[in-house]
Amino acid sequence: MTRRPSLHNILILSIFSLILLSCSPLAEPDLTVVPCTPIPVPRAAATVFTLGDKAYILGGRAADRDTYLDDCWQYDPAADTWTRLPDPPFPGRVNAAAITVGNTAYYGLGYRGPAIYRDSCYLTDWWTFDGATWTRLPDFPDHYTDGLILFATDTCLFSAFGWYDTFWHEMNRFSFATRRWYARDSHIRDLHVTMAAAGGTADARHFAGTGYNASGDNYWAEYLPATNRWVRRTRIPTPPRCFAATACAHDALFVLGGRYWAGTADTVRLYDDVWQYVPAADTWRLRARLPQPAENMIAFTLNGRLYFGLGEDSRSNRLSTLYRIDY
Repeated sequence: MTRRPSLHNILILSIFSLILLSCSPLAEPDLTVVPCTPIPVPRAAATVFTLGDKAYILGGRAADRDTYLDDCWQYDPAADTWTRLPDPPFPGRVNAAAITVGNTAYYGLGYRGPAIYRDSCYLTDWWTFDGATWTRLPDFPDHYTDGLILFATDTCLFSAFGWYDTFWHEMNRFSFATRRWYARDSHIRDLHVTMAAAGGTADARHFAGTGYNASGDNYWAEYLPATNRWVRRTRIPTPPRCFAATACAHDALFVLGGRYWAGTADTVRLYDDVWQYVPAADTWRLRARLPQPAENMIAFTLNGRLYFGLGEDSRSNRLSTLYRIDY
């Protein structure tokens, strides 16, 4: 005799399924994307940092792929306006590194063509900016400067995952006390190092991962400065991606867009998703969709709001659009 499930059991199973769905990283996005004023000059692979209540966008690649932009723009979120500032005293570039510590922004490195695997194209200059004046500091100690990730502690910066002619396992350290870099201060072990990785700091913890390497890897790991170790965390629940944008908001990291790439032109596919990583729970959740798939964007947080934009679409058209996410 076959027993039919009771209405009570059906209701219990239904409620349990809804709970699982709400906890799933693939639950429907719940955050709203709001358009802002576009930047006057479209660009991809620019670099952004924030000082006070403003964002500063530098460089990037223009609509002409061989043109590197030398300009600097200030974005005011309160007025939703752009102001062009005096050009900085260094050449334009793509995939530069920037980070703000207190009232000081650090900026530099990156790539400026025309050739790959040529020392002079992988820039090593390193600068500070206080909102008015640029000051040059001693150069970075090697040429693995394309698209590297920076982490800040109370005493120093760490760099990781820069690209030059190979996947680089070394980490350099910049001391705030001496205002100089120290080469190969530590070595990345137990990770299949990638280029064009995503990474950042949230809840005073440092993370990086995914990116491109020869085999593809969607790993996610935490760097522990006290023990100089990397510890694997929960993988991002998608295939690998490179050239994604990353920003921290509300003790979480957001990874936006980017490219799936298996090393050949016919494998390129751009992402249109926004993923939130919560360090305290070591979990990922899909939170929003981009207006269109894009890579090489910028992302930053001001006044509790996450902003993203610029970059390029699947046809390599440079974008000027800027958006915010309120939550």
